[in-house]
Amino acid sequence: MASDFSSSLLSIFLFSLVFVFRRGSKADVDPCPDRWFHMPQSHSCFYSPLHPHEWEEAEEHCIELGGHLASVRSPEEASILRTLLVRENPSFFNWIGLRRNPIDQEFSWTDGSSFSFALFKKNEPTDFGDCIAWSLTEGTDGWAAINCDYSQFFLCRKGAEGERAAWFSEDEGEFSSPGFPEAYENEMKRNFFIQVENGSRILLTFTSIDTEPEKDVITVFDGHSEESRTIAKLSGKIPESRSFLSSSHEMAVRFESDEDTVAAGFSARYSILMRNELKNYSSMFETISSPKPAASFYLQDYLIECPPDFHVEFTVSGVQLDADDTLKFYQGSSDQEYVIKMYKATSSKITNFPTENFKSTKNTVFFSYDSGQQTKPDENGWKLEYQCKFDANLGEEIEI
Repeated sequence: MASDFSSSLLSIFLFSLVFVFRRGSKADVDPCPDRWFHMPQSHSCFYSPLHPHEWEEAEEHCIELGGHLASVRSPEEASILRTLLVRENPSFFNWIGLRRNPIDQEFSWTDGSSFSFALFKKNEPTDFGDCIAWSLTEGTDGWAAINCDYSQFFLCRKGAEGERAAWFSEDEGEFSSPGFPEAYENEMKRNFFIQVENGSRILLTFTSIDTEPEKDVITVFDGHSEESRTIAKLSGKIPESRSFLSSSHEMAVRFESDEDTVAAGFSARYSILMRNELKNYSSMFETISSPKPAASFYLQDYLIECPPDFHVEFTVSGVQLDADDTLKFYQGSSDQEYVIKMYKATSSKITNFPTENFKSTKNTVFFSYDSGQQTKPDENGWKLEYQCKFDANLGEEIEI
């Protein structure tokens, strides 16, 4: 009798283990294996093996891993894969899955994808070889035809597992957790990706958040993948809306729930945000102030142009910035120049800065003011005075 009872308990226990295993394995599927890069835009996985091979050997290796040498199907894919190759093999050629048929001279991808996009370098493809490698050496960027017998690093591609991520490319849109405002499911993972016009930025606003605190989490990434910088992690019941601004034209959101306790989830909307028209100053001296009251998500560039043989001297005062505000000065005429001064909040709280004097060594200074969500718009902001000074006054005095 005791033996039968023990056997029954064991059977129930084993059944429970099988149930939990199946439930978990079905619901929590990673899109790509370890060390593979997930590109949610195309629901694909990419992998750069550690050892080089000839082109045929590289294709066979990728097939053994469940894929093919990588196809590159659009400028958007090329932009993302370029970042991956720069990280993995920046100084080498990398085989991709494109090959020329020596009979009809036509190119085709090994995975059967349509050959509708190409990124050949200038004067390529040559007749030096029929296999295509992506070259990032010596500042070059593009594809080249080389001998298939060369041993090169390479890139594999295969389809991702699980549910395809939601993808948005319009100027504005909305998305939410599955079933919202009804409860989402346990042990689920959903990805949302936004890619808008290059040169614009994305303003993402969560209009409602209600999840299990610290367990069912919304993660916001500043870029095109989950490997990008994390902007925020959100969970619990948040009564007010929360907004976030990307630093580029791409943004990603991941929502994950654990094995117990569900809630309504979240809803969000996004729109593109463009910089305001450049404000140009060419007088010998001027006072410039930020808008009052401070506007949330305000993006403004300024350019000061003094005559040749002059430099710019600044007095900056009254600087009070909210958590996501930045005031940045560049030595020259664009934001690609050297940064000479930057004001940014040092924590999640409002930061006050003392009055400061500094100067450029060039006759032009570009500066930008980017504001985030303003908690004290009547108090936040800044003021500066500049003067164009003749270069004879620049540097240390020389005694004769």
